[in-house]
Amino acid sequence: MLLSVQDYIWKKVLKCKVTVISPFEFIHAEHSVASDEMVIAVSQSGYSVNTMEALKFINDELTRKSIVLTGDLNSDIVSVADLAVDFGVGEETVGYVTKGNCIVTLSYAICFGSR
Repeated sequence: MLLSVQDYIWKKVLKCKVTVISPFEFIHAEHSVASDEMVIAVSQSGYSVNTMEALKFINDELTRKSIVLTGDLNSDIVSVADLAVDFGVGEETVGYVTKGNCIVTLSYAICFGSR
């Protein structure tokens, strides 16, 4: 349900095509990216192996610049991405990481919602 909410908000706010998929699905199935499109990876912890693999795929296979939003600019993922942006979620203190997804969606809604 969370991904469909993000998809709806991003499309409405950004007024462009937005596709939200998992890193695994991106690498193995949905990796067609047009020249006027961009891919932004999200890893709250910055240690997601699947997300790091997706960034490497973007760099190596698609020969595109890679962008990641992360909650830890000292994490491993920063060395894989061309551009890393701290999106201010901090450390998740529960076992299942969800705060980052909610914060990204809320941040976009706040930043772009009034346009």
